[in-house]
Amino acid sequence: NKLSEMGVIYYRNPMANIVTIRKEYVSPEIATKYGLVPDNHANPKWYKIVLMEHVQIEKLAALAEEMKASLKPQNIIAQ
Repeated sequence: NKLSEMGVIYYRNPMANIVTIRKEYVSPEIATKYGLVPDNHANPKWYKIVLMEHVQIEKLAALAEEMKASLKPQNIIAQ
């Protein structure tokens, strides 16, 4: 819900535990800090978040807040 509220382009298959986010919404610093996995290490187009039982909601909330704070107006989709 937070990604949609921020206008972030992402993909989530309801049958999988992975959410992918377009690279323009994730700074390299945030990707490294939160251990996001690029689709291609040389030239990523997407970053993956793997949701598992040990992932705490507080960590996801912190990720969302940092992403929101780092978003540039041109990266935000008009709703």
